[in-house]
Amino acid sequence: TRQLAGGGAGPGIKGKERQGKMMLCKGTKIGDYILDEEIDSGGEATVWKGHKPGNKELPFALKIRKPVLYQNRKEFDEQREKVDKEKNNLIAFSHGSVYVVSIQDLIYAIVDLEDEQYIVSAIVTDFSEIGNLFNLLAAGKVKTYIPGELEFIQLLLNITAGVWAGHLQNYV
Repeated sequence: TRQLAGGGAGPGIKGKERQGKMMLCKGTKIGDYILDEEIDSGGEATVWKGHKPGNKELPFALKIRKPVLYQNRKEFDEQREKVDKEKNNLIAFSHGSVYVVSIQDLIYAIVDLEDEQYIVSAIVTDFSEIGNLFNLLAAGKVKTYIPGELEFIQLLLNITAGVWAGHLQNYV
């Protein structure tokens, strides 16, 4: 484990490196947060459960975008704009559902890895013990959290409408 400099654009990141790629692992420090457990991973980001030092009882979810090779300030600003757009989408889609979490923090950093600089960004939200809605649907566990069929249909319609609105605005 080593400390990676924050490059003045944001907080430093502590993690492991392999072949020029930042490898996140349990115990990695990103911004003010320590990573505890990888929750999910996709094409653009990895979601981790983490906490702030000294308060492991209050978990957070960190959606950490895949590092992007830093070319210039314009590239950094474009990556920051993508994260800001996603943050605004989360705020717009928030409607009091237990499946939509509140944003707590944003992290932007330029880190040095093997003589190259990478842009690393993350959205920090409340951690939901309920889990990923799509995994719950696939496992047939949603009825545990949604009392009736009508509420279930309304939830799916809300999700579909939100995703469609995101597609129309080129957010998703």
